[in-house]
Amino acid sequence: MGLNRLVNRLVDAVKDKGSRYDFAPVFSNVWTIVVSVGTIGALLYIWGIEITPLFAGAGIAGIAVGFAAKDTVANFFGGIALYFDDTYKIGDYVVLDSGEAGTVVKVGIRSTTLLTRDELLVTVPNSVLNAAKIINESAPNRCRRLKVPVGVTYGTDVDAFEELLTDIALDEPLVLDSPRPRPRFRRFGADALEYELVCWVNSPLKRGKATHNLNREIYKRLNDAGIGIPFPQRDVHVHSADAEATRQSPAAGLSNSGVRQPTRARETAGDVADADEDDSAYDE
Repeated sequence: MGLNRLVNRLVDAVKDKGSRYDFAPVFSNVWTIVVSVGTIGALLYIWGIEITPLFAGAGIAGIAVGFAAKDTVANFFGGIALYFDDTYKIGDYVVLDSGEAGTVVKVGIRSTTLLTRDELLVTVPNSVLNAAKIINESAPNRCRRLKVPVGVTYGTDVDAFEELLTDIALDEPLVLDSPRPRPRFRRFGADALEYELVCWVNSPLKRGKATHNLNREIYKRLNDAGIGIPFPQRDVHVHSADAEATRQSPAAGLSNSGVRQPTRARETAGDVADADEDDSAYDE
């Protein structure tokens, strides 16, 4: 038991030294269980109690418990794997391949808890995290690049426009001065010269606010400078329906089945008489 106290004191000493040791209490609990089981087995052996049948029964019980609690066991070992891989730590902003994103606020034996931007707590099993693709946007540092698309009309003075974009980014408090903001001419668009303002913020959580501020200031400065922002335009042509109504209906001259019938020649009196004579001869 003295060794167990020593380990627990060591865990208490290191667990508050940083988020790198968040899993230290987990190892303390595992060590306590191992020491307790070992102590009980040693006492039974000293008292002369045969423990071989107990080990056999414990093995069978362990198999049953393993099948019943396989998800819990998978979560536990998944958490251990995440700890040794140093995938994330408390305070990191992570994005999962399933779409969830948030700040890590708790790392437990069974699960990890994320705090989303909507102030919602999302609990994800460690086994799922161990098998998932995780993007840690807080590592190796918290600075993140921001791209703001901007389009201007053809004929714009690109030198003056690029200088204006740089000044706007430098005037924004959320944008870092280093690396220096820079405009990038991406392509000739169908309606505009397509640019991107590339800059950096010191946290992934500030990208939304920085984008909002930059878009507002870009719109104001471009209007003041007389630089146009193109947008798609469509021409609509309206035709009068009166002219169509006066036209002859295409259905004229069609049969009920929609097939135009050929005009039959009018039979003459002589033709009719010949036909009657032929019929009389046939009757005879």
